[in-house]
Amino acid sequence: MARKGETPGEGKYRCMKCGLRIKLESNDNALENCSKCNYGEWAKIGTTTLEQLD
Repeated sequence: MARKGETPGEGKYRCMKCGLRIKLESNDNALENCSKCNYGEWAKIGTTTLEQLD
């Protein structure tokens, strides 16, 4: 999970509260609060880790 202000790298992210999807185009882009619900926690889309499978 990534939070507002972090630079988690380019890719697609989903808001943990409302599900809005965004795309970061650069590794230098920082996450902002969600433009739909103002929440600040994001999940990266398209990644699978062993922790997510449990």
